Amino acid sequence: MSNLKHTKFNKIKLKMKELVEKTLSDPALVNSIILKKGQTYIVYGLFQIAHNESGWIVTKLLSGDKINFNIGKAAIAWCTAYAANRFILANEIRNLDSKIALKQANIEVLAHHLKRNEGNETILQAKLTEDLNNKLVLKKQLEKSIDSTKYIKIKGSLNEFSRFVKTN
Repeated sequence: MSNLKHTKFNKIKLKMKELVEKTLSDPALVNSIILKKGQTYIVYGLFQIAHNESGWIVTKLLSGDKINFNIGKAAIAWCTAYAANRFILANEIRNLDSKIALKQANIEVLAHHLKRNEGNETILQAKLTEDLNNKLVLKKQLEKSIDSTKYIKIKGSLNEFSRFVKTN
């Protein structure tokens, strides 16, 4: 009896494997999902994202161009905006990601100087507070841009304002 169950299980397993392979070979599906392949991600069939010690590298599969990101969510959001031909939004995401990394580097340098008592402590503390506040503002702006790309992907719309228009 257990041999019969084992045979049925193997048949079901084989059918499931065939279904998965058939589904993942569908070009329409591959161009609308994110697949993990080893240590990299294939995004919408257009980009490859890989993590390294300095952040995330997005490679355009057609041209081989590489773009560095510091935040993984920003890399995926950039891919979504770029794939939807929202180039201004994509550039905004890329710029905000770079500005956040730069602010973080400034914060680390200022904290180091404060720790070693190098310079006027009041001025260093003021600069550190300002950079921390600016970094929070930049992160909020980046989150708004990332949310815009989530909406683009969910609705598949290139016109974000169309969601407010009533149709008959």
